[in-house]
Amino acid sequence: MQRYVFLYKGEVPDTADLERIAATPSLRIINREISHAMLVEADERVIEKLRPHLSEWIISPEVFYRKPEPQ
Repeated sequence: MQRYVFLYKGEVPDTADLERIAATPSLRIINREISHAMLVEADERVIEKLRPHLSEWIISPEVFYRKPEPQ
C-alpha cells in the first residue's frame, strides 16, 4: 500500500466527496486534521478507480524530502 495526499481545490469539500472517500473499501484515512486535505493509504488500483469521481481534488503520492545539510 502507498500513501496519497488528497487536496481539495475549492473552499470547502463537498460532503458527498468526503463520504465517498471514507466509504472506499481498502482505503484508510491516516490524517484529516485540515478540512481541505487528507493523507490516505491505499493501493494504486483503488486510487485510480476513485480519481474520476473526485474531479475537484488533487490526488498525488506522498513525497518525502530530506532536510538539506548545512554547508
